[in-house]
Amino acid sequence: METSPADWQAETDASWLEAVRSEDGRTLILTVSDNDSGAERMATVSIYAGDAYQSVRVSQLADNAGFPRYRQMFGIYEGWGVMSPSGRYFGGMEFAYEGDPEVETYYPIIIDMYTDEKFTYGRFPATELWLYQPFAVSDQGVLFIQETEEYSTIAFDMSGNYSTVEAPAGMHMATVQGTSADGRYWVGYAQEIETRMYYGVIWENGVPRVLPSPSKNSYGEELSIGVLARGISADGSVVYGSIWDTNDYGMVYWTDFDAEPQIVGKDVYELETQIMDTGEGMVEEKVFHGMKSMNMTLTNVSHSGRWIAGDYDLNCAAFYNTETETTVIVDDYGTSTGIHVTDDGIAFIGIGNLGVTDGVVYDLNAKTGLGSTEEWVLDNFGINIPAGYINYINPDRDVILGTFGYEAPPLGLDFMPFIIAPSLE
Repeated sequence: METSPADWQAETDASWLEAVRSEDGRTLILTVSDNDSGAERMATVSIYAGDAYQSVRVSQLADNAGFPRYRQMFGIYEGWGVMSPSGRYFGGMEFAYEGDPEVETYYPIIIDMYTDEKFTYGRFPATELWLYQPFAVSDQGVLFIQETEEYSTIAFDMSGNYSTVEAPAGMHMATVQGTSADGRYWVGYAQEIETRMYYGVIWENGVPRVLPSPSKNSYGEELSIGVLARGISADGSVVYGSIWDTNDYGMVYWTDFDAEPQIVGKDVYELETQIMDTGEGMVEEKVFHGMKSMNMTLTNVSHSGRWIAGDYDLNCAAFYNTETETTVIVDDYGTSTGIHVTDDGIAFIGIGNLGVTDGVVYDLNAKTGLGSTEEWVLDNFGINIPAGYINYINPDRDVILGTFGYEAPPLGLDFMPFIIAPSLE
């Protein structure tokens, strides 16, 4: 929060947390007393400067070496954080205005979830490399960030090198969306320069090739915009994505990377013809019912590709089993969206489908709810979290990536990632 030239003050709502100004008035210093309560505790620091206000949440873990860590990832640019397939790395960017004149400056980072070691890939002013959003980080430490000038993807490695991800011949705007755990495969999409059509792309050891597109869109018509590949299972066996034609968003998946994709939720797919009154006459209109994803996250597939998460008709969460080719529609929570799912059918659901701030957990096999995100985390990790939903849980189930929504006056709702990771030995 920029306060100059206004004076500022800070206060806390907990006796164990003290907030004071430094002598020069430029730094907020927080001090805490030992936590012997036996549980994590939370407090809020409120900062005032004239009419401006900012709050900061502070968590303190109990004095227990075996207690999992919960962290809200303050300072991550735009709240965009990603997790590697095994859960080893969290990736994102830090951001500052620096120099004279001031320039937007980006610091791509990853954090090792098992050691808490932080690695910074470098310092990149926007005048040198205008970075936008991290989409993926591999278990080998390669961080993929989309840049703004050409909308291509920059791959940063831990040796300090970076390069533009190669697009297939005749294409541009190559966007990497996910990787397999062994790093052999990357997946995403690119646009054909001449036709401006989008195609799913898979990179094998860095070499791109186009994934076959469906012959028709979900309405049985010729594709007009194309299809996007959005993620890959950790074992590299299943790629999923969605058709991106207007008002389509039908989900598809590839198990054979040389064949047309299959329909996610093929058992609930239905194409209905309705007679509509336009006011100028009656016309036939096709209505597509099935699994869709308009705001697809990058974590919609389980680790072996057994399950794919999405929405049914953009109204409620739905989950498709690629082995049994059957769909479980979860309409218990009203408008909702499927975000992630484990191989054994533990489903993570966001409430709503735009501006999601809360989540629930559901057992697809027992067809029963397992409580809110907060309740499930408390039951399984012994941590009290304030709110949020789960984006991803690693195969060993000891690392979680989630999203926490909070009020950020005067702009309103904002988001930041949170992580749960093993205790540091």
